[in-house]
Amino acid sequence: MALFEALYREYLVPLKKYAYRIGVGYDDIEDMVHEAFIEYYKRYSLDLDHKVKLVLLIRILRSKWIDNRRQMRRREMLHLEDPDAEEEIMNLLLEGEIGIQLLDQEVIDRDIYWNVWKIVKSMKKDWRDVLILRVLEGLTAEEACAVLKIKSTVCCTRLYRAKAELQKRVLRAKLFDI
Repeated sequence: MALFEALYREYLVPLKKYAYRIGVGYDDIEDMVHEAFIEYYKRYSLDLDHKVKLVLLIRILRSKWIDNRRQMRRREMLHLEDPDAEEEIMNLLLEGEIGIQLLDQEVIDRDIYWNVWKIVKSMKKDWRDVLILRVLEGLTAEEACAVLKIKSTVCCTRLYRAKAELQKRVLRAKLFDI
């Protein structure tokens, strides 16, 4: 818990400033920044390098902001002034056979996601860091190299080995019907 508190104290102000710069509403900044910290805590190790933590927190915050904007646009398109109306629409969708199939698929997808995430977290730290930065966070090779302070060839080698190991473990776990 002390590591999380230190993370919070160190990055709270920079994240709030970043949220303000990208256009998060003044009333939403605090909530969105807190959500970013919680998401980071759920998904990533607290002992990552300073730059990696900052990059990941910023990417999470930006993703949350984008998701929030998409939800607002969707509400506007559906003319939903009341958030409770969303629940009514979801109930109508889920009444039919198609809705139930979609819900089942979402549960399956979520289970697969968490199983793959467990595999990634159990990999060697060097491989895991490159895999997270390049594949999950979408950084370029140059950006990942700068964050991890490694050469491009090392980054490519680690990514190749991490992907091969991930594929081997996923096949062994039989997460997909292949």
